[in-house]
Amino acid sequence: MRNPILLGLLLILCLFGTAMASEEGSGGEGHSPEGSGKSGSPVFQGYPGESIWTLVSFCLLLVALWKIAWKPLLARLQERESYIGKQISDAEKIRKDAEGVLSEYRAKLAAAEKEGGLIIARQVRQAEEQAREVTARAQKELDQMRQRMESDLERARVQAEKDLLAESGRIILTLGREILGRTITTDDNQRMVEDAVGRLKLESQAKNRN
Repeated sequence: MRNPILLGLLLILCLFGTAMASEEGSGGEGHSPEGSGKSGSPVFQGYPGESIWTLVSFCLLLVALWKIAWKPLLARLQERESYIGKQISDAEKIRKDAEGVLSEYRAKLAAAEKEGGLIIARQVRQAEEQAREVTARAQKELDQMRQRMESDLERARVQAEKDLLAESGRIILTLGREILGRTITTDDNQRMVEDAVGRLKLESQAKNRN
């Protein structure tokens, strides 16, 4: 509040001084024989006191404007410039911090993707190993089952041949007793059985070849 009041007082003083000087100049023109014939600058026209007072008033006004208006205005401009510079510096710092955080996030994301890829690859390898183990175990069980089936078939075939031979011998003995009307001796039975077995083997081999 003091600066505007002081500026107003100085302006009033300057105007008052200028008015007084003008009145002196007006009063002096009636007594000066050369006053009406002179022409030139209004500041330096008339009495020297008027010109001096006008210059002093103008200088005082400039000093007052410098002290009261211009200097605070420059200070506010400098303060505003400093504030804007600080805002720009803070914004630049925030931008750099954000870029750092973004770079760190990208690095972590890349590391996570790499780790995820490694985990997936490891899981795939484990699944492949388990699949190979299951396949090998199933193949082994299948081979064992096939071997058991072949063994069972071989035993069944041998047993069937034995049963067939025994039944053939029994039939031959019965037929010989009925046809020949006598009891077949052991030698006769053995010979006929061997003949029958030989014929059966020949027929079996012939069927296998076909």
